[in-house]
Amino acid sequence: MKTHGYLLTLLGALASGALPGCAATPPDEDETPPEALVSEAGTSWEPCGSTARRVKDIAPGAPGSEPRELVHGPGMLFFTADDGSTGRELWRSSGEAQKTVQVKDILPGGAGSEPRFLTLWDGVLYFSADDGEHGRELWRSNGTAKGTWRVADVLPGAASSNPEDLVVFKNRLYFSAMQADGLRTLWRSDGTGPGTHLFGDFTLTPIRDSPRLVPMGDELFFVAADADSLDSLLWKTDGKPGGFTFVLSLAEDLFFRALVPVGDHRLFFSFEEDVIGGLVVTDGTPGVSKNLRSFEVHPTELTVVHKRLFFRAATQGEDTSAPPDDPRSGTELWVSDGTPGGTRQVVDLRPGLLGSGLSDLEAMGGRVYFSADDGQTGRELWTSDGTAVGTFLVKDLEPGPGGSSPRELKAIEATLFFSAETSGHGREVWLSDGTSKGTRRLHDIAPGGASAAPRSFVRSGWDVFFVADDGTTGPELWALRFRPHGQCKSNQ
Repeated sequence: MKTHGYLLTLLGALASGALPGCAATPPDEDETPPEALVSEAGTSWEPCGSTARRVKDIAPGAPGSEPRELVHGPGMLFFTADDGSTGRELWRSSGEAQKTVQVKDILPGGAGSEPRFLTLWDGVLYFSADDGEHGRELWRSNGTAKGTWRVADVLPGAASSNPEDLVVFKNRLYFSAMQADGLRTLWRSDGTGPGTHLFGDFTLTPIRDSPRLVPMGDELFFVAADADSLDSLLWKTDGKPGGFTFVLSLAEDLFFRALVPVGDHRLFFSFEEDVIGGLVVTDGTPGVSKNLRSFEVHPTELTVVHKRLFFRAATQGEDTSAPPDDPRSGTELWVSDGTPGGTRQVVDLRPGLLGSGLSDLEAMGGRVYFSADDGQTGRELWTSDGTAVGTFLVKDLEPGPGGSSPRELKAIEATLFFSAETSGHGREVWLSDGTSKGTRRLHDIAPGGASAAPRSFVRSGWDVFFVADDGTTGPELWALRFRPHGQCKSNQ
């Protein structure tokens, strides 16, 4: 394995001025909103019972409405769905069938406006949509038809600017948008048409495993292409006009894979050349960074747990930046504290080049949870505190080498929601508090060995919403009551 430390070219230079619950009452009757309880220290939450409910059969029949992009909003859940007649449009729900409705038919007819990149800012939902007249542009909604409108026609006419990478930074919405020449540039909006404008005349480049725009502390980081060499350049802005600073550049043929902040002063990023890659950290100071190490398989699934970064990677033990006893292994769990010496493999769950193939990393309670195959129990749910002794199998859900293949891991108020496939039950919803005893399956949504294939777990109000297929209605919106400890009804 060749070393790539020398390939990271640090060209930092200042470029300022450059252009570019189960409660006893329904949610709407409870005096204390769920968000207030979440913020209270010591408040613990629990799922109410073991039976989820279908919220509404939005598109009757087997195809289902296939809800996507579930986002928690003020007093409601936003999502997109296709009801079979108006196409995919924006919907909202408060957990009851009669309060699960289409917000607005933006593109009348069967095609649908296909809302994407749903992002909440100050109680308002922003997203991209195509109304059939102005192309795909930036929209906003307060959850009502009257309060849903197009913010700006960034690329005038029927052409689409295709807004992506929506992110809130210093009380403004930043996003990337396409120009007429097909290049993607940096835009900013205050939520109004006149207040939406080109912010930086940069050619933004894609990042495979994270958004193009990443806030850290008081600065917004992004990756752009050099106009001459097409090298990948890391920039930052403080949000002021002309307040752009060039941080560093990757050498030719290297590409940013992910940008992940840990706290307000450490930005980790992975880079790749084909499959091979490495991990680097910077505090944003121009020209200052640390090449932590190189890998045979570039780091992916970068996951923050308190002040450390967990990720999956593989090495063949030939990296000159690594210790002499560096393990020769396949894809396994790694951790970094931001120093070369503190960037290490946590444990080799499955010795050999095949590796445990861990995936679906999720942080909860100072630990990371993930799916992995140790070669004996099959792919099951594991957890780690960053040490070998603190890494263990949570529970063998499907005894034998086959494994239950946990997926869709999502931590919600100290409860881990995920899907797993077991004999006689198929792929269903599972919950865990991180212990074997506290890991259990909900009642089957799809009876018998059929699979409900649950996914997209999101808490909104007094429920955890998700998408599942009971085998009759197709993929639809489901929910499980989720309340502060002691407030679940005894009959649920």
